[in-house]
Amino acid sequence: MTGLLFVFAAAAFLVQPGAAPAQEGPVVVAVSANVGPWFYVQTFEPTMERLRARMPRVHFQSVELSPEALRREAREGRIDFFMAPSGSFASIEEESGARHLATHHPRGASDPARSMGSVFLVRADSALRKLSDLKGTRSVATDPESFDGWIIAQGELFSAGFDPQKFFRSTEFTGYGLPDVPALLLSRDADVGILKACDFEMMTQAGIISGRDFRILNEKPAGSFACRVSTDLYPGVVFASLPRAPSDLVKSVSVALLTMPETPDGNSWGFASDFSQVRNLYRNLQIGPYAYLRENSPLALLKRYRFFLFAAVALLALALFYVVSVRRIVKIRTHALQVALKEKDRAQENERKSRERLFALEKAGVVSGLSSMFAHEVRQPVASLINYAGGLRMYLKGRSGDPMVAEALDEITAQSERVSAIVGRVCSYARNEARIRKLKDLEAVVDKALEAFSHSSFSSGVRIERQRRGPALCCMDLLEIELLVVNLLRNAGAAIQKSGSPVIALALSAEDGFWKLSVTDNGPPLSDETLKSLAAPTRSSRKDGLGLGLSICRVIAEGHGGHLSFRRASPHGLTALLYLPQPEEACKE
Repeated sequence: MTGLLFVFAAAAFLVQPGAAPAQEGPVVVAVSANVGPWFYVQTFEPTMERLRARMPRVHFQSVELSPEALRREAREGRIDFFMAPSGSFASIEEESGARHLATHHPRGASDPARSMGSVFLVRADSALRKLSDLKGTRSVATDPESFDGWIIAQGELFSAGFDPQKFFRSTEFTGYGLPDVPALLLSRDADVGILKACDFEMMTQAGIISGRDFRILNEKPAGSFACRVSTDLYPGVVFASLPRAPSDLVKSVSVALLTMPETPDGNSWGFASDFSQVRNLYRNLQIGPYAYLRENSPLALLKRYRFFLFAAVALLALALFYVVSVRRIVKIRTHALQVALKEKDRAQENERKSRERLFALEKAGVVSGLSSMFAHEVRQPVASLINYAGGLRMYLKGRSGDPMVAEALDEITAQSERVSAIVGRVCSYARNEARIRKLKDLEAVVDKALEAFSHSSFSSGVRIERQRRGPALCCMDLLEIELLVVNLLRNAGAAIQKSGSPVIALALSAEDGFWKLSVTDNGPPLSDETLKSLAAPTRSSRKDGLGLGLSICRVIAEGHGGHLSFRRASPHGLTALLYLPQPEEACKE
C-alpha cells in the first residue's frame, strides 16, 4: 500500500491543478443515501472540495440518490462518478461496468479492505446473551439498504445457519431519524438494535448515549480495527467511475483522491482490490444483483442455473463435436478402406491381365517354336509334292489327256510353291536372315491377296467392293504384305458370316506420305472393350484362332515402316487400316 501511495503521490506532481480538460457539461458525482450522516460530514464534503480545488475548470455537480435510483442512473448513463458502500458498488459494477478508483479509509481502520462491519446492540440488562437468543425478537435498524447498518448483519445470521428473512419476529427501520436505534432499545420498543461499526463509539464519545446502558452481542475479534464489531469486516465506501467519464478525467480524479490528505477526523481514501467477499454476501442473501435467485421466472431460472446450463451446453457441444469427429474419422477411414479395396481390385485385375498377357506371350513363344519346327519338318514333304506334280506333268506330256487334269496339276504346283515360299520365310525368320524388299505395285499385291482369299471358305457368298486408284508403288516384301492382306480379308469374312448381305470393301488412297489400304466389313457392332482389345499383343479375331494373326500383321506393318489400326465402320462393322510409306528413293534391304 505504501508503494502504491508513493506512485500516486509522484503522479500528483505531474497532474497539476487544472490539468484535467474542461468539460462541456457538469460532471455528475452521485452519493448513495445509505452511506450514513457521519460519512457526509467527515468525508463527502471534504472530498468534493478536494476535487474542485484540484480541477477548477471542471464543474462537479453532486447529487444524492437512493441505492435503487443510483443503480438506475448508472445503467442509463446519467452520472460520471459515484460514492456508495462496497455492496452497492458490487451491484453496479456487474450491471453498468463501474470501475473502482478508491476506497474510504476511516481513522479506526488500518486497511480500507477491512473497514466496515455491523454491531448487534442490546440493553445492558437484557437476558439475550448469544446470537441464537435473538431468534424471534424485535429488531431495529436505520435503513434496509444500509450495507453496514443492516445487510452485513443479515450476512452474519446466514453464516450462523439461520434464515435472515425469518429470523426476527419484526423489524423497524428509523431512516436516520428520531427516535434512533439506541432510543428505541432504551424505551423497550425493540429487543436488539443493529448499528454500523464505530457508530456506537462515536455516539458514546459525543455523549449522545452512555456506554453503560448497552451491551454488544456476538462480539468478534477486530484485530487492528479500532471499533468493536459483531460481524466480519468488509471494504468501506467506494469511489467509482462509470463508462461515461472521460479517461483523462478519471485519471485526474484518481490521483486527487489517493493523494488527498487526511481530514480533521482522520478519514482519507485508500485502495481495496478484492470485492469477492461482498459478492458472496449478496449471493448468500439473494439480494441486489442476485435477487433473481429468489424468483422462479424463466429469466431468473436461466440466471440461477446459467453455469449449469453453460456446462450442459458445453458438454452437448463436446458430445456433438465428438460425434461429428467420430463420423468424420469413420467416413475418412471408410473412404480409405474403399480406396484400398478398389486398389486391391485394380491390382487383382492388373495381375489377371498380366497373367493373360504372360500366357499369351508364352503361347506366342510356343507357337513360334512349333512353327519353326513345323516349317523345318514340312519343307521336305512340300518339295516332294512339287517334284511329284512335275513328274506327273512330264508323264502326261505328249499324251492326250484331260485338260482339267493339266489345270489341276498347274494349281497344285502353284499352291505347293506358295506353301514352300511361306515355309522358307518362316525358316528365314528363325535364322534371323535379312528380308529382300522390292519396289512393287500395292494394287497388284491386293489382287493376289483377293485371289488367295477367294479359295478360302470365308469368301463364300461375300461380295467384294474394290476401289482402284492406279499404280501404288511401295518397297515391300511381297509375300509378307500378301499374307497381311489375306489375314485382314479372312478376319473380315469371318466377322460377316452371319450377315444377311456380307460385303467387304477395299480402298487404296494416299495420305500424308503413306499408302492407306482400308478393309471394311459390315459385320455386327463392336463394343468398346472388343475394339480396345484389338490392340492386344496377341489377339485373335476368331474363337478358333491361335491369337497371333493380328499380332503378326502388326509386326509386318511396323517392319515396313507403317502401322495397323482399327476403327468402327458406319453404320456397323469394322475398318482395318494399313499404312505403308510411299517410297522416296530406291528400296533398301
